[in-house]
Parts: sequence; structure tokens; C-alpha cells
Amino acid sequence: MVKVKKRELKISANSLTLQVLKGCIVSTTISLMLILLFALIIRFVNISEKVIMPINQIIKIVSIFLGCFFSLKNTNKGFIKGMLIGLCYAILSYMIFSFLSGSLSIAITSLT
Repeated sequence: MVKVKKRELKISANSLTLQVLKGCIVSTTISLMLILLFALIIRFVNISEKVIMPINQIIKIVSIFLGCFFSLKNTNKGFIKGMLIGLCYAILSYMIFSFLSGSLSIAITSLT
């Protein structure tokens, strides 16, 4: 009698999909919290319009960095994983903030 070993499909914590998904969720969550905090600060403190855009960009960069930092345990293909997390974050955050603002539109001007 021949015994055939069946391969079990194991989803490990190191799989590319799980790492990217975790990084995207962490990045988006951090971004939402920081933007809500910044909105609260803007509400009570008189901040110039010139300051809002740079702080918004800093929040995005910090969010993506922390999402990559907390989700990527091994550095194998780290650049690719980081790019995928950033892309996933950009798509997900665009959808969430468009939903919150009440308008979802994709135009050439929104891409640049």
C-alpha cells in the first residue's frame, strides 16, 4: 500500500498577502486617528491654511511607515511589500475619505 502525503495549505504569519493586508489596515487606522486628532486641533486652534497640507502629507508618510514597521517582520522582499502596503493604503484611504466627504470621483486632477 502506497501512502500519499497530502500537502496542507498553511497560511503563515509571514505570507505576503497577510503582511500587506495587516500593514494596510494598520496604516489606515493610524491615519484615521491622526487625522481626527488634527481635525480636533484645527477646530480649537487657529491654524493657517498653508500648514494643513504639509501636516496632512506628514500624517500619510508616518502612517505608511508605521504600517510597514509593525507588519513586516522579516525583511525579505521588504521594498516590494512596502510598495504594496503604500498602494493598498492609498486606494483604501481614498475610498474611505471619499465616502466620508460624500463624493467619490476619480479624475485626472485627483491623481496628480
